[in-house]
Amino acid sequence: MSWSLVLTVGAALLAGFLGWGALLLRRSLGSSMQRLALVELASILALAEECRRTVRDRLKIELDPRDPDAAARALDELVLSGRLRSIFKADGYDMRYAEPVGAFLSELIRRHARAEWADDELGPMLVIHRPGEVVETHPFLKAVRHHTHGTPGQLHAYVMELVTPSTER
Repeated sequence: MSWSLVLTVGAALLAGFLGWGALLLRRSLGSSMQRLALVELASILALAEECRRTVRDRLKIELDPRDPDAAARALDELVLSGRLRSIFKADGYDMRYAEPVGAFLSELIRRHARAEWADDELGPMLVIHRPGEVVETHPFLKAVRHHTHGTPGQLHAYVMELVTPSTER
């Protein structure tokens, strides 16, 4: 057997495995996004409390909703590390963490930015009214995107940009 045939078959198998993995990830993300769009506004407080309580009990890290800076820093690191994914995992729903984490982020932003909830086709959305502008944001989607595409400090910056009045920026 020639080396070129072995290399060609090996490359084809590798490409197949990578393609299959990408397809599975895409399906998982698509399913998660659909489930996040179904989160009801009435369940957000309970989900936020689940996040705070579970992180405290399982990871011994206190997420204080009165301190957006410290809470956002902690969540930034926890989401990127993947530690939250494993403690909130549910059968058939790997990205379950996005519900309680997104709810905690949402409540953190809502309280400190005086935001209002709005229903949106992508799921719960926060609307922040500022002098001369209206900011719309989807914290649940941000939780997923930070895990899949985020960089260190990005989630913290997102929260602080939204909760800091424009006169202080």
